[in-house]
Amino acid sequence: MHDVREVFEMVTKQTEPDLDSWKKQEDRQRSRSRNRRVGAIVVATAAAIAIGVFVLGTRSGGGDTSVSPAPTPPAVRIARPMYMGWVVVPLNVISSAIR
Repeated sequence: MHDVREVFEMVTKQTEPDLDSWKKQEDRQRSRSRNRRVGAIVVATAAAIAIGVFVLGTRSGGGDTSVSPAPTPPAVRIARPMYMGWVVVPLNVISSAIR
């Protein structure tokens, strides 16, 4: 209730508000703004460092990078289909029937 009375007296007496409290409020606002800005810079820097570490960690090293050749697959005889009308018949079936 004391604040309301103080405001009422200021309005009725046409006095200026206390400048000390105004300065304190401005200082708090500046400090809060500065702290937010510094916090954003810290977060961005930490993210950049983390990305850099990740990229460097996933890069292939300069060590032995020789790759052994893939083994050759075994020879497989592939039966090629031969079309006779509507029926697909593998060539090996036809050749074995002819012999």
